[in-house]
Amino acid sequence: MPRPSVNLDPYQEEITRLVNSNYTNEDICAFLLNTRRDAWGLRTPRAYLPKGTPDEISRNQVVYDLLQLSLDTHEILRLLQKMGIPSSERSLCRIRQKLGVRLRVNDTAERVAQERAIEKILTAEDQIGDIDGYGRRLQQIHLRSQGVFIARDRAYEIYRTINPDAIEDRRSGLQRRRGAYICDGPNAIWHLDGYMKLEPFGIEIYAAIDGYSRYVTWIYIGISARTAAMESIQSNAFLSRLQEDVAEWDPAEYLPPSTLA
Repeated sequence: MPRPSVNLDPYQEEITRLVNSNYTNEDICAFLLNTRRDAWGLRTPRAYLPKGTPDEISRNQVVYDLLQLSLDTHEILRLLQKMGIPSSERSLCRIRQKLGVRLRVNDTAERVAQERAIEKILTAEDQIGDIDGYGRRLQQIHLRSQGVFIARDRAYEIYRTINPDAIEDRRSGLQRRRGAYICDGPNAIWHLDGYMKLEPFGIEIYAAIDGYSRYVTWIYIGISARTAAMESIQSNAFLSRLQEDVAEWDPAEYLPPSTLA
């Protein structure tokens, strides 16, 4: 069943004026929506745009969207400049006030009320697993996407009181997943690294391990990496790749020319 048509005849004069002023359809729709919603006293969960010209409303909408991405003042100003929208820190502060976005709450009663509201939201979303494992940054972006603006550290401290186990799991690294390591086969790639913490005592440790079998193919303990003759690598001229992380290592001294090509 098709959607019922909307009678726009009462707004013909207003729309005609905006069209003659070369405003885009998107600007006109935003202007009509927000001015009528304000006149009717309707409020949505997210901050609504104030009265103003289509240019002001479009700029305010852009600023609000950037705030939802948790961008700071300098990042927002830089993006507005790239978009050709003139602005400054003072004008950006005025726009935030018009949008009802308060990044700092000094009144004690307001802070308590805000914290209770945030605690209610975080508790509900934590129970369904939407924010399970989120860090400070992701949690702030998630809250701002819902029109909730609060300092990042304050929101995270509130969540810490709600679900301390999730915070502890994140700190201990239990939520990390090791990525898959894929190797073509034996001797496809050898990994070389050095242990330099004993270097002040005249001891340097270097080793090579086969990426496929985890077999230690070569190890050297001495005073310099350049004094080690890698006979094992020289005898395996079919080695295809060498992954090394040694600052003083020169593979050209030990590898066959075909391997280095």
